[in-house]
Amino acid sequence: MSISQIIVPGKSGSGGYRQLVTLPGEPHVYIQGYVNNAYPASRSVAPETTIIPADSPHPDPCETAGTVAGAYSSPINYPLIQKDGLIPIVAFVHITDMHITDAQSPARAEYLSRLQYPVSRLVPIFKLIEAYRPQEPFTTHVLEAMCRSIRELGGGPATNLPLSFAISTGDAVEISQRNELSWYTSLLDGNKKIVPNSGNPAQWEGVGGNTSYDRAYWHPDGTPTGHRPDIALSRYGFPVVPGILKAAIQPFTSTGIGIPWYATIGNHDKLIGGFSRGTALTSRIATGGYKLSLDALPWQRVTRDPSRTINFPTEWISAHFSSLACRSPDASSSATPPGATTYAEHSSGQSRHKLWYAFDSGLLRCLILDTVNPWGGLEGSLDGEQLTWLESELKNGSSQWRRDDGTWIETGLKDKLFMLFSHHPFETLINGYLPIRHRRRRIEAERRVLAYELLTLLSRTRNVILWLNGHTHIHKISFVTALNPEDNTHGIWQITTSSLIDWPQQARVIELAIDKSANNLLVFSTVLDHAAPVDPRSGDLDDPLTLASWSRELAANHWIHRNDGFEPVGHGGCFDRNVIIRIPLRSNVHQLWKS
Repeated sequence: MSISQIIVPGKSGSGGYRQLVTLPGEPHVYIQGYVNNAYPASRSVAPETTIIPADSPHPDPCETAGTVAGAYSSPINYPLIQKDGLIPIVAFVHITDMHITDAQSPARAEYLSRLQYPVSRLVPIFKLIEAYRPQEPFTTHVLEAMCRSIRELGGGPATNLPLSFAISTGDAVEISQRNELSWYTSLLDGNKKIVPNSGNPAQWEGVGGNTSYDRAYWHPDGTPTGHRPDIALSRYGFPVVPGILKAAIQPFTSTGIGIPWYATIGNHDKLIGGFSRGTALTSRIATGGYKLSLDALPWQRVTRDPSRTINFPTEWISAHFSSLACRSPDASSSATPPGATTYAEHSSGQSRHKLWYAFDSGLLRCLILDTVNPWGGLEGSLDGEQLTWLESELKNGSSQWRRDDGTWIETGLKDKLFMLFSHHPFETLINGYLPIRHRRRRIEAERRVLAYELLTLLSRTRNVILWLNGHTHIHKISFVTALNPEDNTHGIWQITTSSLIDWPQQARVIELAIDKSANNLLVFSTVLDHAAPVDPRSGDLDDPLTLASWSRELAANHWIHRNDGFEPVGHGGCFDRNVIIRIPLRSNVHQLWKS
């Protein structure tokens, strides 16, 4: 892994398939201005920017935004920032949408991928479902490679601060199965035996294997005698990689992320396929012996496996509390970090499972939100009880509070700086579904809170500086303007990170520092590749990094995500990856850092 390069798709070969190549490291983009948008727009930032450094050997990223995939750049001296005038605050890693997948599960509905073909009029709808990805057998290996990358990185590339923690903002698993949850927590904890297999311990039983043949899916072992090649091989130029599916189910020992880690819950963690509530019936389907298909045999026989049981919120909570989440990576220590509110404390003795909580990192107060609508749907919302909790947290950390009439009052409380973490971005908090029987009850704790009401609350303080999330699988940095803003800096910077399952399979390093000369908070965003080699062809299939490398290349070539220029989505624009954001601080907040 080199911090002086980025990984991009190379020249198109047969069927448009592209192997990956490297380019010189992508420089940071410095955002000097702010976007003064009217609600409800939350737009990517582009105006008033400066490319840093000016003498970088890499071409202007704005001119190459169509081909530059994004990675993390080498530590550089920023000509507009005096490093000796910085007060480093914190450095941490943001990972999201890992989608650890049991790709052999009967609950996986790959047959819906036929509705995602370019000729289908339903592509705009079913493209969101991700019914099938050729890289799904290798999700555990990708997370293993990312953990190794984070360990190798050690500290922030801009401030050299050691990494304080990592946070996963949801969709850690795909189907919300018990085995997927166990793989995900064990991979982050480290020193655990990972067996990324279910059903038959000696054979791959998912699509693309030898137990059945369907041209709709990639068959890496090649075309069986008497059959036509599948569309991945014949139409899109995918390679033949004999033995890769057998290698995908072999055990390996997890390295671990090496730092304390926290998590928010995503729609795929709480809902089946990220959309519908789990039931006893869906558990019977997942653990059963038949997998629905649309080839010559509508039902494919698979080995029954109770480890595929569907999770419920109580199991999600207990799995995190029993792992190293909210704990020191030192196995001899089980103490929570100071100020942390554990998952168990939020659920103990409650009839409803509260999956929101808070923890402190130095002088920052981190607020973790549950934006999944438990009644179903891909998009998000909060409930009334959570909004009340959030208001209490913000009020208790704000010396000034804005009233309904727009005037500010002095609270007499000490200021804190807040960061929000959720699975859904602001613009996707549009899911207000609530069953009729619950709407009739008119219980405040149950009602759904959408984007406008949440922004109304967030506009009452200036102390929320960042909001990190995922869900969309695309790198994006945007500025959400407060309602009736006092000026063009009154709002929240939102940082959305792409997924670990789709291209470009990256995480993001966030560093915060104070620029003493300008009384500004600087936010450094640097996207991070996992540790797998760029070209997997010379690697050993017994090595998890080789499988992770194949996964990244397959993700870059997945035909569902190719636009007209055969360019994979996910990397965002040049202002969505390596960025420096400057946030003005009020003098009374700045006193926090002096103390």
